[in-house]
Amino acid sequence: MIKRESIASMKESINIVDVVSSYIDLKKYGSGFKAVCPFHDDKNPSLTVSRSKNYYHCFSCGAGGDIFTFVQEIEGISFSEAIESIAERFGFQLEYEDTSSPNYTKEALPTLEKINSWFVDNLFQNREAYLYLQKRGLTNETIKKFQIGYVPSSYEVLSFLQENKISFQDAEEVGVVARDEVSNNYYSRFHERVTFPIFSSSGKVIGFGGRTLSNHPAKYINSPTTQLFNKSKTLYGYNFAKKSIFKERRVHIVEGYLDVIMLQQSGFENSVAPLGTALTKEHLFLLKSDDLKINLAFDGDKAGIEAARRALDITMPLGIETTVTLFDGGVDPADLVANGEITRLRETLNNPQDAIKFYIGRVLSQYNLENPYDKKRAVAESNQLLSKLPTILRDEYSKYLSSKLSVGTAQIRYGDRRIETREREHNKKEFFGHSELAILRAIFDNRELLDVARKELSENDFLNYKELYIDILNGNFESNGLKKLSMIECNTLNRKEFEIEVINHKLKRLSKEWESILKNKGMNFSERTSKLRDIQHSLNFLKKRKASLEKETI
Repeated sequence: MIKRESIASMKESINIVDVVSSYIDLKKYGSGFKAVCPFHDDKNPSLTVSRSKNYYHCFSCGAGGDIFTFVQEIEGISFSEAIESIAERFGFQLEYEDTSSPNYTKEALPTLEKINSWFVDNLFQNREAYLYLQKRGLTNETIKKFQIGYVPSSYEVLSFLQENKISFQDAEEVGVVARDEVSNNYYSRFHERVTFPIFSSSGKVIGFGGRTLSNHPAKYINSPTTQLFNKSKTLYGYNFAKKSIFKERRVHIVEGYLDVIMLQQSGFENSVAPLGTALTKEHLFLLKSDDLKINLAFDGDKAGIEAARRALDITMPLGIETTVTLFDGGVDPADLVANGEITRLRETLNNPQDAIKFYIGRVLSQYNLENPYDKKRAVAESNQLLSKLPTILRDEYSKYLSSKLSVGTAQIRYGDRRIETREREHNKKEFFGHSELAILRAIFDNRELLDVARKELSENDFLNYKELYIDILNGNFESNGLKKLSMIECNTLNRKEFEIEVINHKLKRLSKEWESILKNKGMNFSERTSKLRDIQHSLNFLKKRKASLEKETI
């Protein structure tokens, strides 16, 4: 973990104008700077950057923060990755709490880079490997961009390591070699394979994938889990795709290396793939965004359909807008690109199926709906599906399901809601609770902010972390929950930033309350109007306070 003192020192040493101007054009405006905001479709410069305050803010979309927030948002990376990215760019030496992990990383990354460079050099010396990639439709520019290589025999790998003074133990720690359990001798995990380096979100080589060119039963293999690489938390191609994903608020999740590579080569830069595993919650954390749309673009065979269903089990409880694209005829996205069928590919990707309707359709296709008992079973299984959805979506799709089954919506009861509700709320807490955590962590780090919190926030203002706020109000700073909170890396907020964050949180809660009242059909017009008027008054008041605070901050 990076030392807090080191983070604070970096923030004081590196000015936000230098950071922001390395990504977008800034123009002098009074005592500060202005720019077209990169976080929304901005036609007139609405982003202001203050050198004296080391802070940026957009008066149109509300984006704002310090150097770390800006890099996090524009690159779509984590807080710690943003710190390390800035440090590398500006030559700042970071200090860590635990010296073992940084030392490992410091030694492992150059080792992987050196091995990957050798793999890349080997590709152009192996005609079979190079022709395979050409046959699949990869251009030389794409091969260079993704640093695709070739690994020869195990003997040659071990010889290369010895010649370059890379110990077998170090190579084992990064997943390149392993020990034979019987002979205890080292051997290369990858041999006679085309190699696809796996990059971290910041573009560092952290592992490899390998595609055999022989008849080896394992067509593709990946590096094992190491301190740098965990396939359940890594998406192939994300380092190249993240800017496009952030800009378009949409991501195509496909099945393999070549699908990602060929889609990105064809202009679908917002394409990524899991690495030999099903989509996980950790993958979604990497893609974190409240308004992100996910398109699952898989093969139309049985395995692809099942992979789509498993992915939907992850996305549905979070209420993420998800669509499905299935490629029929035994072809995948890489095949369509290689065959020059770009128009067909584009039309297919731009016309996906609604994921929930797709899932419902797959469930119903298993039953004979003309048979009353089969229909009963179809209703029961469909109920289990709907029970995974947030309330609003569940109600809407129940209407669709009732029309497909020709039954009344009253018969769609969503199954036993107790367990599913707890699980869904737990997922939502993990995925969307960042604002509440930022507020709570700020109070934990600076107890002087507790007076502001007591005045502005009641325990009911916390949807996900009410218990932690109650602990804080009661002065129970040694609770297990708050101890865990103290270990989370996040930005340090000063008083003004904290007050703005509190207002943003209250604005969001009031907006949700507004939506809830509009959807409440049981409320009469007079009562609804009165409540909406009160909320609007509160919204206007908070927005004025926020504008005043931001003016002081900028």
